[in-house]
Amino acid sequence: MTDELYTLLSGYQREKATIASLNLKIEELETSLLPDAIRYDIDRIQTSPKDTLSETMCEIMELIREKEEAINRAEEALRVVTKTIELVSDEKIQSMLINRWIGCEGWVETSKKMRWSLRWCYKLNKKAMSELEKKIRGKA
Repeated sequence: MTDELYTLLSGYQREKATIASLNLKIEELETSLLPDAIRYDIDRIQTSPKDTLSETMCEIMELIREKEEAINRAEEALRVVTKTIELVSDEKIQSMLINRWIGCEGWVETSKKMRWSLRWCYKLNKKAMSELEKKIRGKA
């Protein structure tokens, strides 16, 4: 159950990473459409004229569609993560979990923000995970 819980909690972070990756791809393709864009990734000389503008535009539109889907998944994951964190009874532990799983911070940054030791954050996280497992099992 713990692996499933961590997968659930990290869902929002994964979707944010997907969105960032898609943004980079879109930006790269948009930049290639500029009139003075030089392509360094191709070693050969173009021998026949080819209209790549329409292909590139179609690829950009497909990536934008994928990005919109990823945004929708991220919004849903955010709702699920928020509801899951709200099941924890201690508000300070909730704040820690929000910093970690919604704020997408590492444990070191979270511990500094909370002004706790890293070891204490790990201990509270373990406590929160066991509490969440009990509450989720109780609902099922």
